[in-house]
Amino acid sequence: MNKSDLINWLIKKENLNEKQAVRIVDLISDAFTAESKTGHSDDHSSFMCMMSECFNKECIFCTASDEHYLLENDYAFAIPDKYPITDGHTLIIPKRHFSNYFDSIKAEHDAIYDLLKMRGKQLVESDPRIEGFDIGVNVGELAGQKVLHCHIHLIPRRTGDSPKWGKSANPNRE
Repeated sequence: MNKSDLINWLIKKENLNEKQAVRIVDLISDAFTAESKTGHSDDHSSFMCMMSECFNKECIFCTASDEHYLLENDYAFAIPDKYPITDGHTLIIPKRHFSNYFDSIKAEHDAIYDLLKMRGKQLVESDPRIEGFDIGVNVGELAGQKVLHCHIHLIPRRTGDSPKWGKSANPNRE
């Protein structure tokens, strides 16, 4: 089965749009490539197993429309936070579906870092009042992670702001 056939199969079988199917195929291809380079397998013997590890149809980040992307690279993307703590609050999200930041592979970690730097620079250039940033990640529900797909918060800080965190800031916060 070639890449095009696989994409079409995913569109039909999993009721995905073309962009979602292409993303899954690319992520799985990257996983297989990394696996072959390291010479070991994490028991990723079945395609469906890999697909479920890369993409979750029920996840709001996996299904986020790329029209909302502020930035993107091969392994991650940046979107505005739906419930911003301060103006410019951005989420940096790996494309592969996993919840625990510590489960990121080096390529994902590097991609996240690159987008944090790029987005921070964009924000400072667009708003000279920004004097600093909070960068945060919640790992696990106990730590406040509401969406169980890894994501990193980039929160611009300005003199005199007093951001409210969590449910106190917005009862609808995810």
